Amino acid sequence: MSLNKHETLLLQISLLRLEKKVQEEELKDAWKSFAGSMNPVAIVKDSLHKLTQDPEIQADLGSAAMHAGASLIIGKVLGKHRSIKGYVASVIVEKLYFSFIDGPLFKAMKSMRKTETEEPNKN
Repeated sequence: MSLNKHETLLLQISLLRLEKKVQEEELKDAWKSFAGSMNPVAIVKDSLHKLTQDPEIQADLGSAAMHAGASLIIGKVLGKHRSIKGYVASVIVEKLYFSFIDGPLFKAMKSMRKTETEEPNKN
């Protein structure tokens, strides 16, 4: 049973319509992907995620967080914003604490700890 020209044209039209719908769906998906990649929040989030995977940056962020936390605790305990004596005392304690934390002794201890934790992973 052969198809006449009219039926062949109708079949081709239906195939083209189906192809059009598939292409429209692919275009919608591509647009959503593009729009999502151009979202400023997503860009910042992806950038921060990539940055935080770097061990050196992780160490810097940890150090900055430790400094901020220590400064906050020292300020609260010694009353940095309540009186001049509290301010002077907290500044002195912060200087002593941060000179110890940033000093060679603490860095040596930190590097020894780092090598101890890395050695089991090498096996």
